[in-house]
Amino acid sequence: MLPHMEDVDVWRPAHHMMKRYGDDAALRATKRADALQAAGDREGAQIWRRIASAIGDLEREKPSDSQPLI
Repeated sequence: MLPHMEDVDVWRPAHHMMKRYGDDAALRATKRADALQAAGDREGAQIWRRIASAIGDLEREKPSDSQPLI
């Protein structure tokens, strides 16, 4: 079972990953989850999958360069 995590505990690292790795953030988070899963850390892997999902959400909400900021 996934330990209780506040939304900020997912969104903060997701935002940090995006700032640090840009377009590679979700891929890096997914690779981290896979590595933790392979090492037997199911809880850690679940957390990193949530972070990867949050990155995807943030990327979908990010305005494109051609989209006006109103």
